[in-house]
Amino acid sequence: MVISREEASAALSAIDQTTGRSQTLRAYGAAGPIAMLWGVIWVLGYGAMALTPDHRWAWVWLPLDLAGFAITMWLVQRGRSAAGRSSCAAPLWKGIVAAIAITAVITAIYAMAGPLPAGLYMALPALLAGLAYIVMGLMRMTRFIWVGATIIAATVAGFFLFPSSYALWMAAVGGIGLGLGGFWIWRA
Repeated sequence: MVISREEASAALSAIDQTTGRSQTLRAYGAAGPIAMLWGVIWVLGYGAMALTPDHRWAWVWLPLDLAGFAITMWLVQRGRSAAGRSSCAAPLWKGIVAAIAITAVITAIYAMAGPLPAGLYMALPALLAGLAYIVMGLMRMTRFIWVGATIIAATVAGFFLFPSSYALWMAAVGGIGLGLGGFWIWRA
């Protein structure tokens, strides 16, 4: 049996689409637990901010961020091992560079801006996280666009609607929302 050039092209196109969808689903499966982890960290971090004087907020977030980063790298390595890849050097490097860059940008903004209202200190990392999710969504995983947009919308809404209880708002809406978004991504 001889197949035509058009049939061969259609078959190759179908294979490419299936491969792309499979890669996206695998990425969702790896990214969902990471988003859920950071949802828990946000609940703990923003919840602790509501109970802690603002000059101690860095000490609230430092251990949470370090633990979150370590667990994230473990999840990445576990996911790569499960996929049959023995090394996670490339994702680990990218994750380290991304974490350092984001931390440096946030720190530089805080340093250049000087004293800010407490709500802005709480909002900036959440807004940048929302932006990062949108950028990831534009690369292939479109569900991240919805998660990022929701984080940004909830951050801005709480800033204006609930300034006196903004840390609790961010713990509940940001943390739980990120956790639910991660579950939605994971179940894709």
